[in-house]
Amino acid sequence: MEEEFFTQDMIYEIAEQEGWGYICEIIEKEAISDPDSVAEYSNPNKGISIMLPYNDKWKVLGATVPTFEEDEDTVYYGRYRDYAAICGYGRQFFQFEEPVAVNELLEDFNKKEYKYIEPLLKTINGLEVVEYADGEFCNGVWGAVVVTENYNINFPDVCGNQNSLIDLEEIIQTINFY
Repeated sequence: MEEEFFTQDMIYEIAEQEGWGYICEIIEKEAISDPDSVAEYSNPNKGISIMLPYNDKWKVLGATVPTFEEDEDTVYYGRYRDYAAICGYGRQFFQFEEPVAVNELLEDFNKKEYKYIEPLLKTINGLEVVEYADGEFCNGVWGAVVVTENYNINFPDVCGNQNSLIDLEEIIQTINFY
């Protein structure tokens, strides 16, 4: 018997049929425990692997939450979370983006109207990483952009906080290029 997965698209389908209150209540009961392991994401076209947080107990309506979901250049991972207590559930994600130089990223983030921190250049796992926090929605977007020659990898954490950067740094530590 093939395992059934609960995907992000299903949230919107159920919310449309049953209402947001229903799906929010289900997710709050079933799929919010902390990750207790990691799962490998690998993309041979990009030549990269990343270890992502996971918990095999994450289920919604009896269906397993997949280790990750891909949609073009976006990869969703982790548990479902309530963004800013508005029941806008979704998973964390990262995006492969066009390469932008570190200096240009720092300049762009410094121009933002709403900044929670000054953008900061760090070296993590031998990679140049620009950390940022901006935006006016909820607590803003706290994130990190990994800069590579062929593409950048943006790890935004919508409605995040200072702890988000610590979590993202742990994920970035696991990046392996092949």
